[in-house]
Formats: sequence, structure tokens, C-alpha cells
Amino acid sequence: MSKGDVAVPIDARLCRRAITVEDLVQGVGFRPFVHEVASRMGLRGFVRNAPVGVLIEVEGEPDAVGRFLRTLERRPPPLARSPA
Repeated sequence: MSKGDVAVPIDARLCRRAITVEDLVQGVGFRPFVHEVASRMGLRGFVRNAPVGVLIEVEGEPDAVGRFLRTLERRPPPLARSPA
């Protein structure tokens, strides 16, 4: 996951994160996985292919955004991996 993600305050209760994932994430079910995790956590946003991987933007309660980011790092889909 890129370390260049940015937290932008929306209001006192919400935050937004933009994340670029540069690992092997295309063709492995990563985008549907991101959508399912974000939906389950009550987050809004989008996930789309980018020239260097996948771009994700999520918005919601700060605790939910934090859980979302930890889930992506700790439990990605089985076929998603970092390049060797």
C-alpha cells in the first residue's frame, strides 16, 4: 500500500482516505473484495484501476476507515500479493 495516502477531514465525524495499492491486485478479485469490505463497514467511496495498480477512496467514520485500512493490509484476497 502506498504511504502517500491522505486523510481529509469532511466534518467532525467523517474522514476520507485516498489510497493507491501498487501490489499485484488486478485480475485477482481485489476490487470486488474492496467494495464488499467497505460496504460491510458502512463506508462510501470508489475503487478503480489506475496506471500503477488500484486507486481507492473511502469516506466514513474514522474508526471504520481505520478498520478498513487494517483489513486491506492484513487480510487481502488470497491471490493478491506484493511483487517478488
